[in-house]
Amino acid sequence: MKSAKNHTEIGKLLKYHRQQQALSQKELATKAGLSQPAVSNIEHGIGGNLRAVESIMQALNLELSFKPVPTIDTSDMSSQID
Repeated sequence: MKSAKNHTEIGKLLKYHRQQQALSQKELATKAGLSQPAVSNIEHGIGGNLRAVESIMQALNLELSFKPVPTIDTSDMSSQID
C-alpha cells in the first residue's frame, strides 16, 4: 500500500491509479463529475478540495485510510554521535 503526506503526494498517487486503470484525465473527470483542468490541478498538487479528491477516489474505486505517523525515539541518540 502506498501512502501520501501532502497535496503533491496525494496527486501523484491519484495519477498513478488513474494510469493503472488506463484512464485519461478527461475520462476520469467525466466519471468523477469534475472538469479535466480540476483533475490536472489535483494531480499536480495545486488546487482542489476534499470533496473533489473524494469524487476522484470514488471514480477510481479507492478508499482513504488514516494511520499514525511513526516517530523516532531520539532520547538515546547521544551515544550514537562521536
